[in-house]
Amino acid sequence: MPVLTKIEAKSPKGKLFHLAIIVALFVGSVTMIYPFLLMFSSAMRSKMDEKDMSIVPVFLKDDDELNRKFLETKYDFNFVTARNYRRVGKGIDFKNIAIPAKANKSLAAEWTKFIKKNKLPNHWQVLGGTLHYGPVVSQVYDIYLKRVKKAYNNDLKSLCEELGIPFAVWDEFDWGIPLWTSTRYSVMKSKAMDEYIKLMNELPLAYRSPINLTTTFLTNVIFIKYGNTNVTKYNLAHKIKIKNYDEFQLPQKIPPKTQPCLREEWKDFVFNSINVSFVRSDASDEEYQSYLKKTYKSIDKLNHYRIGFEVKDFTDISLPKDDEWITSTIRFDYENFLKQIDIERIYLVGPEFMWQKYLARKYKSVKQLNSALNTNYMAIKDCTMPISHIEKLYVDSHKSELRKRYALRNFKVVWKGAVSQGPAVKNTLLYVFYALLFALTVQPLAAYALSRYQPRGMWKILFIFVATMAFPPMVTTIPMFLIYKKLHLINTIVGLALPVCINGYLLFLLIGFFDSLPKHFYEAATIDGASEFRMFWQITMMMSKPILAVVALQTFIGVWASFMMPLIFAPAEEKQVLAVWVHQFQLDAPTSAVFACILIASIPTMVIFMFAQRTIMRGIAVPSEK
Repeated sequence: MPVLTKIEAKSPKGKLFHLAIIVALFVGSVTMIYPFLLMFSSAMRSKMDEKDMSIVPVFLKDDDELNRKFLETKYDFNFVTARNYRRVGKGIDFKNIAIPAKANKSLAAEWTKFIKKNKLPNHWQVLGGTLHYGPVVSQVYDIYLKRVKKAYNNDLKSLCEELGIPFAVWDEFDWGIPLWTSTRYSVMKSKAMDEYIKLMNELPLAYRSPINLTTTFLTNVIFIKYGNTNVTKYNLAHKIKIKNYDEFQLPQKIPPKTQPCLREEWKDFVFNSINVSFVRSDASDEEYQSYLKKTYKSIDKLNHYRIGFEVKDFTDISLPKDDEWITSTIRFDYENFLKQIDIERIYLVGPEFMWQKYLARKYKSVKQLNSALNTNYMAIKDCTMPISHIEKLYVDSHKSELRKRYALRNFKVVWKGAVSQGPAVKNTLLYVFYALLFALTVQPLAAYALSRYQPRGMWKILFIFVATMAFPPMVTTIPMFLIYKKLHLINTIVGLALPVCINGYLLFLLIGFFDSLPKHFYEAATIDGASEFRMFWQITMMMSKPILAVVALQTFIGVWASFMMPLIFAPAEEKQVLAVWVHQFQLDAPTSAVFACILIASIPTMVIFMFAQRTIMRGIAVPSEK
C-alpha cells in the first residue's frame, strides 16, 4: 500500500516528499559504493602509497608518482637500497623521493654511448627488481625465474643443491641484489648467477643500477656519524661546507691534509667499509711480488693457501686490473699489501670515476661539456651518473604499459596463487558443488515429509533441528572431529559438505513455504495416480524455485566464506579452500594485495546475488501472498 495517495503525490508537499526519499536513497547508495571503490583503488596500490585515500590512485594520473612507483619496484620496495645506488634528494621514503623535473635527453644519450663503448664489469652494476615483497614480485623477477627454471631443467632440487638453500617451491626462490661493495662478499659460481648477469646485460639501462661509491660512502660512513637528513653536524666537522648531501662527491684519491676529518673518513672507508675490489694503487707488479715473497717465503706455501690459483713462480703473479673482481682466495693478501704502502698511492675505481674520465677525454673543458649536454657542472669531477634521467626517460616512454602493470599487479599475484597454480579455487568449487547438492536434496525431502504428512511429534523434531542453532560451532568441533576421524573423512571435500545437509533455519523456512502451497494440487495428482516422488518433484520443487534459490544462496555464502571447518577438517595443503588460502595469504602480503585478494574472493557472491536477487525477493514475498 503506498504511503501517499495519487492526489497527495501530485501536490507540492508530496513531490517534495518523493524528492527527499530519492535523495536519501542516493546518499545511501553512495555510502555503500564509496567503500567498495576505495577498496578497489587500494588494491592497485603498493607499499609506497597504501595509506592514500583517494578513489583514483595518484600514479594513474601523475607522471612523477608513476616514476616513484617504478623506482619502488626497481629497488625492491626498499628505500635504503635506493639510497645506496641512487641520489635520492631529501626524501626518507619513495613517496618523497626527488624526481627530475625534466629528463636531460642529451645527458642520457651520452651515458648510453658510454655504456656501449665501455662495457661495465659485472660487479660494477646490479639488476633491480629481483626480490620479493611478500608474494608481490616485479616483471623482472618473473622473467628471471623463468630463465632459472629453464637453466635447471625445472629441477628445484638441483638449484637447492648448487646454492645450498632449501627452497620448498620455486616461488620461494629469492636471488636478491649482489652485495658487491660489502667487504666480505664472495661470488658463488652458479647457473643462477649466470642467468642474472645475462638478464642484466639484456634489459634496458633503466633496470640497471651502477655501483655508486659516493652514496656507499655516505651510507656506510657519513650518515652513521652525522645523520642522513641534516648537514649541520657534517659542516661543523668539515672545513668545506655543503648545502645538502646531493652536493657531496667522493674523491677518487685521499683528500689533502687540509681536510683532516674527510681524510680520516676516506681512509676508514677504503680499509673497513668497501670491498677491496674497488680499491687500487699505483704500485708495480714487482712490489706486489716482493711483498708476497717476503710473506710466504716459498711458492709452495703460497699455493697451499691459494687453492685454485696455483702459480709456478712469484713472477707469474700480477696486481689486479682496475675492472677485475678480487676473489676471496687472494683478497687477504691484497688487502694487507695495500695497508703497507703509502695511502697517497691508493685510489678508488668504479663506474662514476670511469664516467668522469670518459667525459674529460671527450670534452676538453667543463664549459664545452655543459654546452653540449645542457648541464651546469662546476667541474668535470662533479659529474654524477645520470641514472635518474635514464629512469625518467624510460618511464615517460612506457607510461601506459607501466600504469597497467602496476594497477593489475596485485590481482595477478592473487590469481596466480589461488587460481592458476593453487588448488584453492578448485577445492572451493567442489566444496560448493557438494554442499549445494546435499542442501537442495536432503533438506527439501525432509521438509516435504514433515509438511505433507505432519507426523506425530513433528514440532518436537523441528525443535531439535532449530535448537542446534543455539550451540556455537566450537562446542561441536571436537566431537565432530572424532567422528570424522573414525569415518576417515578428514581431508576430504565430501566430508566438509556433509554438515551442510541440514540447517535448522533453512529447514524451518522450507516447511513454512511448503505449507503455503495449495493442497488441491496434491489431491488432483493423487486422483491421477501420481507417485509421491512425482508430486514432490513436479509440484513441490517446481513451485518452490524462489525459496530454493534462497536456500542455495544461503548455503553458497556459508560455504564460500567457510574458514574454521576447512581449516580443522581439511588441513592438508592440497585440500585447502579459498577462505583458508586468503587467511594464509594475508599473513605476509602487503595491505594492497590483501584488498585485491578480498575483492577477487567476493566476486562470485556479488555476481550470484546480482543475477538472483529477483528470485530471492520472490522467495521472501510469495509465502506472504499465498
